[in-house]
Amino acid sequence: MTYQTQPILSCDIHTDSGFSLDFCEQKIHTTTTSIRLRSKLWQVLVHMCQKSGRLIKRDELIENVWDGNYLTGPQGLNHTVCHLRRIIAKNNLPITIITVPKRGYILQTQQGNTLLTSTEKLADFNSVPMSSTNF
Repeated sequence: MTYQTQPILSCDIHTDSGFSLDFCEQKIHTTTTSIRLRSKLWQVLVHMCQKSGRLIKRDELIENVWDGNYLTGPQGLNHTVCHLRRIIAKNNLPITIITVPKRGYILQTQQGNTLLTSTEKLADFNSVPMSSTNF
């Protein structure tokens, strides 16, 4: 009888921008601090990191993070982006969330780099459960 083993996943994905994303703990790690994010904050940040440097439509975020709930999604998205901006500023993270009025957002690094370059690595984390903590 043979047993198949699952590859051991590293919980951290390091970016080229001086911080890493810890998918097991839903944390951002910098050289000086670790920041634990609530579920919706984490989901929006990861979605934006996957598409950094490109326009991410509001509808896309509402569909993916709020499961298409247009009753609470738009206000929740506004609140989440505002909160992420505060976290970014408070911790001097080298990223910026740019609002494109009536369309969506662009996550930009200070160097203009794409944050998550390895979609294969990120795809491996689809099986890692998200925390049920909501804000």
